[in-house]
Amino acid sequence: MTTYHHRSEKFAPILLLLFFAPALLLSQITAPEGSEFRAAPETTQSKLFQSTAGDRFWSITPNDGAMTLSVGPGTPATEVVVSYSPLASSGSCPASTAYTLAASPIGPGNSATLPITACKQVSESVIRPIEVIMVVDVSGSMGDPAVCQCDAVPHSGSEQCQNNPQSGTTKLMYLKEKLLATFNTLKTFMQADAANKMALVTFNSSATVAINLKAFNNATLTTEMNTLMGNGSGSLQPQGATAMGAGLQTGFSQFSPPDGDGNPNNDPIKVVLLFTNGIQNVSPMVSVSGGNVLIGGSAIPPGVKIIPYAIFTPESTYASLLKAIAESGGVATNTELSTSPYICAINRPLRQNWVNAVESLGSPKLVHFSNGNLSGNSAQETFTVTENMDRISIAVSSVGSHNYSQMKVERIDNGTPVDLSGVAGQFIPPLNVPSQHRVYTVTFPVNGISVTAQGEYRVSFTANQPNLGYDLSAIVDDRGLKQYFFNSPVVAAGEELFLGTRLRQNGTPVENSSVTATIYRSKKRLGNSFAQTKVPGAFIDVKGPWGRLFPAKPIQHDGVALSVSVANYKFGGRDGAYIKQISINHPTLASFKGDENIRMAIGEKKHIVLLNETNYRDFFAVDPIAVVPLNHDGDGVYRATYKGTGETGLYHVRFEAKGSTALTGPYYRVEDKTALVRFGTPDKKKSCLIVLYESPYILMMKPVDTEGNLLGPNETNAISIVMSEGSAANWVDYLDGRYVVPLSVADNADPNIQIRIHGRLLYDGPLSGIQQKRGFFSVHGGLTFPQGNFGNSFEGGYYAEAKLGYRVYREFGLQIKGGYYAFKNTLTNKTDYSIFGIGGGVTYRKWLGFNFLTGVYLQAESNIGYYKPENGDGVFGANGGLSLMKPVSHFVNIVLSSDYHYLSTDPENVHFLTAGLGVQFRF
Repeated sequence: MTTYHHRSEKFAPILLLLFFAPALLLSQITAPEGSEFRAAPETTQSKLFQSTAGDRFWSITPNDGAMTLSVGPGTPATEVVVSYSPLASSGSCPASTAYTLAASPIGPGNSATLPITACKQVSESVIRPIEVIMVVDVSGSMGDPAVCQCDAVPHSGSEQCQNNPQSGTTKLMYLKEKLLATFNTLKTFMQADAANKMALVTFNSSATVAINLKAFNNATLTTEMNTLMGNGSGSLQPQGATAMGAGLQTGFSQFSPPDGDGNPNNDPIKVVLLFTNGIQNVSPMVSVSGGNVLIGGSAIPPGVKIIPYAIFTPESTYASLLKAIAESGGVATNTELSTSPYICAINRPLRQNWVNAVESLGSPKLVHFSNGNLSGNSAQETFTVTENMDRISIAVSSVGSHNYSQMKVERIDNGTPVDLSGVAGQFIPPLNVPSQHRVYTVTFPVNGISVTAQGEYRVSFTANQPNLGYDLSAIVDDRGLKQYFFNSPVVAAGEELFLGTRLRQNGTPVENSSVTATIYRSKKRLGNSFAQTKVPGAFIDVKGPWGRLFPAKPIQHDGVALSVSVANYKFGGRDGAYIKQISINHPTLASFKGDENIRMAIGEKKHIVLLNETNYRDFFAVDPIAVVPLNHDGDGVYRATYKGTGETGLYHVRFEAKGSTALTGPYYRVEDKTALVRFGTPDKKKSCLIVLYESPYILMMKPVDTEGNLLGPNETNAISIVMSEGSAANWVDYLDGRYVVPLSVADNADPNIQIRIHGRLLYDGPLSGIQQKRGFFSVHGGLTFPQGNFGNSFEGGYYAEAKLGYRVYREFGLQIKGGYYAFKNTLTNKTDYSIFGIGGGVTYRKWLGFNFLTGVYLQAESNIGYYKPENGDGVFGANGGLSLMKPVSHFVNIVLSSDYHYLSTDPENVHFLTAGLGVQFRF
């Protein structure tokens, strides 16, 4: 039972409608006119009654900080008490039932009780306070230059950023500017209540709480933010490694504990904004297992939204990890995750992410975003707002130590400008405080100015330096339409991209909207362009695949020793000799160094070098390829699929929703999303899977999917190999789309092998079923050395040979051989005696696995043939020899050989030796 009574004094506020959703109790009543009731603070103060009596409306509404119950016109003269008993369960009011409120005049200080029975209860969602934790990467890599080229025009503003950074701008400097400008823009919507709070956590080699959790209306919060985001003492500085996991865990610890009532809907909404640049390289590591994201083996806390933003992070695997983090926080496709490598791409999505984070407080919406350059020292822009709103925040900002000394906001009313500056709102920071960004907020209605919130706006601003690049954004508190756009975050090439939108008007589905999705795609296939773009020679060193002849240490790849865990196999002696040794060095890579046991992949290094030293970033430019209409499926949900995903790359999706509602009038909503189309179903025939060598076994492949996309470099984690016996080392990335892996297989074994790429089968069968390079062709030349009596008549000369063969087993082969052998006649002192020979035989080769001599085969051969001496009859003979073969590539060997030849001639047999060099080609 709750009692409402009229009193002469005013009561404190008892209901903040911003944070409580009323339960509506409906009843039909009759009541005298001129009655008014004020609600005292009771336990059911969040209840709101509505009813109608004829043509009169009866309700409890806020009035002078209290609750007022009014029935018709008039002013209260007496005190009346009204009590009610809510039903235990909801029901419907019988049509014939009338509930009566009889208010009788009584004397001051006396009271009377009248019952009201409600027959139906309707519940709405609770609007809760919000806590935002910013988790910011300040690792050493954030000190790298903010170099990118979003278009061909240098110094053309924030969105089209510079090919050469202005005044040594770093990535962290750029991020700090944007974070501070966005913070000042959005805090207007956050400081309405002390329950809305924020904290800031930074991470490099470890995590630090830079700002403890505190209310947005706390006087010190803005000061702390200005200090951290500045360039002076106490500001954020880049250094160290990248402990993303520790940063997130520390961020989670800043949230307020549950209130203990057992209902999580009564706790604040918890949002983490994650801004990171480097590839994580310090424990605890963030990983994905079975679709769940783990941080150091622990799950992400329930009820936490994580909105990640990838800053200058081009590596697709890492972008996928951030997508998974977002999904675990329940904002999978409602999160704008920029996988673009451009630092300049942060502007619009950053503001939209903040809007997404605080949308539970009302309906903040980004209604305008633009960029450009000042004309001289000033600029002016106009835009139109059609949203049903009562508050607008307008922000202008630039990067660097500049000052916007003047800013003017006007509302154009029927062609007449109405100046709102200084009259209707406030500047943050104030105009007398130098700053490279300004935010101006206007709340409607404006006292003394009769203009509506909706309409055309004109913003003028002046800076202390000419031709600055700027960006301008406007956010409104739109309490009308709610929208939620979503798409598949990752799609395999050739498969459908799912698109969707959900529209609500005050909780009611919007069913008459025109919704489309414009698809933009990279100009070139992601894996193909990455594989085909070479690292400039000044930054890459490639040895091998033969390795050093006399190694001082085991064979290495990118500075890491390779190994296979099988007895008697040493990479320095056997397997490693057939693996290319690739290392990349670049000035920007030094800032990524952290734990020596956790290294950046060679493919990631290639990505960073290409972005800094080549036009590779141009491949990320996108073109529109399709406009897809979304169909209404009911309940305000619109869906469609797009099937043109044959090319890998970043697909940008621009959703647009247009229509009109009775409350908002015409509306237009737009939001950009990103999807990654990755390598699809592997094509076995095109993927060039071969056994490169058999002793030891080394596999090579260049994966291609059924849509013609290369897997490309930096995808070793996407490849898995399972053997029924034996073991495999890690896949080695050759940076051109090829991957090799050594296998440890027992002699005479033929294990079954499964190879998968992104979980999709490439090969399943015996090792012997994989194509092998067993054919060979070689040419040789060198010197001849006559022996015995043949040497008494002739001196040494030269020879040339050719061999064509095929290995029928790992160590044994067959070959045919032909040669020309010339000798010097001691009588004429001329090399005028020759022998032609042709024959065939068997070969046997053995790997020399000694540590002092690596990457060399010893081959023995034995042949029989037919020899034709000059001016003599043909005879049969035989030859045999030894060769040392040293690979100079995976398909070419250098050969040092020596053979002994025996000819059965009459009256004496002919003997001679040969020694020379050759080149063998494998096929």
